[in-house]
Amino acid sequence: MFHYRDDELWVENVPISKLVNKLNTPFYLYSAATIRDRFNLVNRSIPEPHIIAYSLKANPNYHIIRLMLPACGADVVSKGELFRALLAGVDPQKIVYAGVGKRPDEIRYALENRILMLNVESAQELQAIEAIATEMQVTAGVGIRVNPNIKVATHKYDQTAVKGSKFGIPEDEVWQLIPQILGSPNLNLLGIHVHLGSEITEVEPFRVLVDKMYDYYMKLKTEYNYTIKYINLGGGWGKSWEEFPIDELGNLIHKKLRKLPVTIIVEPGRFIVGPSGVLVTRVLYRKGKFVIVDTGMSEFIRPSLYGSEHPIREVKHKSGPEGTFDVVGPLCEGGDFIAHNVRLHDPQPGDILVIMGTGAYGMSMSSNYNSRPKVAEVLVDDDRAFIIREPETLEDLVVKETWHPIA
Repeated sequence: MFHYRDDELWVENVPISKLVNKLNTPFYLYSAATIRDRFNLVNRSIPEPHIIAYSLKANPNYHIIRLMLPACGADVVSKGELFRALLAGVDPQKIVYAGVGKRPDEIRYALENRILMLNVESAQELQAIEAIATEMQVTAGVGIRVNPNIKVATHKYDQTAVKGSKFGIPEDEVWQLIPQILGSPNLNLLGIHVHLGSEITEVEPFRVLVDKMYDYYMKLKTEYNYTIKYINLGGGWGKSWEEFPIDELGNLIHKKLRKLPVTIIVEPGRFIVGPSGVLVTRVLYRKGKFVIVDTGMSEFIRPSLYGSEHPIREVKHKSGPEGTFDVVGPLCEGGDFIAHNVRLHDPQPGDILVIMGTGAYGMSMSSNYNSRPKVAEVLVDDDRAFIIREPETLEDLVVKETWHPIA
């Protein structure tokens, strides 16, 4: 939905320059049509019955979540994300809760709101969930998050199902916990969960995962005489600017798991919102090979943190030869950069650039580092634009800094 008309970049039916004239840069800009299209693509590709549990960590703005309702579920990893999902109107019975460090108050909040299941990531967490459920006199729906030691070709920080990762429970330890779960009146084992990692561009690791999930299901049925209702394959599909063969994944699921009487859960985040968003920024200065812009790692940390690469486009095409530049931010950090070796047409102060594929893990990972107020979020739907998050003010930076004696 981002395209050029007469050498000017538009989002759907709105020229980006029109928004720049009304807003201070930088700001995040999203396409509603892209979000709907990507969600519908997932909905069509994954065999029924299924739950598309949108991963809020990618972009938790509840106006974005609402674009995918009523079919959308939610994958949450904190009390705040659960609050956002409920506020947006997500059905609690389509919400799954992962994360290795759930606090007691978070477990209680999830049980109070009767979400579908908590995905257990350690033996001690299982004990905590059981104790709180017993105290509340409720039955907690749980899934077991397994670490099956499947390596994926991505950044080491994004590999979440390999030996040595903090996520999930190793396969051999899982089977030691099953009798405890099945024997508890306050626990209801609903499913098995695996999340392989992020920015996975090939379907092959999921082929291994689907086979393992089938084996887990059959082992529970044959050795424990127990049938689970859900198989959760996680997410992590593709990069924001590079496609993932979701149709192949759908075929894998259909061939191997559709014979089982289970509901498939998937947890896409980046796949849906990544391509929907850009970060709009203005050139401040030119300094040799450096193009210094008004956004940096405080707004978009992924290049600094993960070495992620995002295409950069000019809002208005210029004629003439291109040069190669490093686009860097204004923060006082040597690692504050957006992209290296970018081809641009003679960038000058005042030029507007957009950083593509920043709809996921952009705003959600932003910070106030260097005391920079967080930026606005804007949503375009056809020919209309809406501010869906106001930019912070200088006063917002200090509003929570108080002086209250506590001892």
